[in-house]
Amino acid sequence: MANVRYAVMGDIHGNWEALSAVLEDAQANGVTNFTCVGDMVGYNANPAECLRKIRELNAICVRGNHDHYCSHDACIRDFHPLAANVVDWTRNQLTDEELAFLKQLKLVRVVSSFTLVHSTLDMPEKWGYVFDELEAESNFNYQSTTVCFYGHTHQPVVFEKAGYVRRINGGGKFPVTLGKKYFVNVGSVGQPRDGDNRSSYAIYDTTSREIELRRVEYDIAGAQKKIVSAGLPERLAGENCVMNSGGSVMSMIVRRMALVLVLLACGACMQQEPVKYYVIHGAGGVGSAITDSDADKLRATLDAFALRHKMEKVKSGELSIIRLYQATENYQIGFFAKRTPSRIAVYANPLTPGESREESYKAFRQNLANVLVQAFPGRVTIEVRK
Repeated sequence: MANVRYAVMGDIHGNWEALSAVLEDAQANGVTNFTCVGDMVGYNANPAECLRKIRELNAICVRGNHDHYCSHDACIRDFHPLAANVVDWTRNQLTDEELAFLKQLKLVRVVSSFTLVHSTLDMPEKWGYVFDELEAESNFNYQSTTVCFYGHTHQPVVFEKAGYVRRINGGGKFPVTLGKKYFVNVGSVGQPRDGDNRSSYAIYDTTSREIELRRVEYDIAGAQKKIVSAGLPERLAGENCVMNSGGSVMSMIVRRMALVLVLLACGACMQQEPVKYYVIHGAGGVGSAITDSDADKLRATLDAFALRHKMEKVKSGELSIIRLYQATENYQIGFFAKRTPSRIAVYANPLTPGESREESYKAFRQNLANVLVQAFPGRVTIEVRK
């Protein structure tokens, strides 16, 4: 029986140079089938060409947030003007039939023995991000297959669950082991954001049960030149040359600009600084079990806190995600909770960049900490993760 080898691509974002290089690499490595975890369009200058090539390959695809906003009559007046202009420009490059194709794509697909999703399995339509083990834990609760591939963060990473969730960094090959589950971010073909400017994608051999995360060089200068020639904002060209972590100060500035644009375009909670969160431990101390009564108490505490701060609540999994949509000077703050068997982490996040946020953010975070400590005396610790 012949091996079936899937190329799993994502976040192509209209980058023809990157897509062409990845397809050439995939062919050289014996790929037989193609899939895409969404965001075929947006940011770069060849959305139509990339979409047509993906369809020509009969790739199995799911819808990403950029695919969604470009194909739906969603109101974008609240977007940053730059992001709104990119969406409008992209819509004008696609035919009505191509827009209809993007619009009808499902948010989640099961393919053979694995799943495809752009963002999260619990609420795929909310376009949430998964960066760490706590966020991955929520997705495993909804994952019915051994392997699920996702994208959206533009950062390749593997989360493995076997009793607990651990993060596997780095590329290369790794086996899919019976009794475990895997939540795999394939990175980005068209706009990597992990400090490595090479395209990223995955190959999954379902016969040998092996996944490989691959990196591919592409013509960055060519893609940048097209962005400028097309009349797209020049800063988008800078997003295609994020340098390695040892690069210059200017490269770090370019990387920061890329993250800010995504935040403004999608209204999502992208971390741009060390994450501080409040961890509630079980009543028996660190490592002891979190009970349903603990979760119920926290839910009630957060609901009351949200009401006092005029916040809007969205349900997700076992705990609430709560976000503040308007605050002083159009500045947004949010928080959300993630539960594991032995702890619940409550994150506080600034959702809008800008220097004016600092004092209001600090006051909000301190207020939240005081409420949690009062509700769970002796059971709250603060952790910081970069």
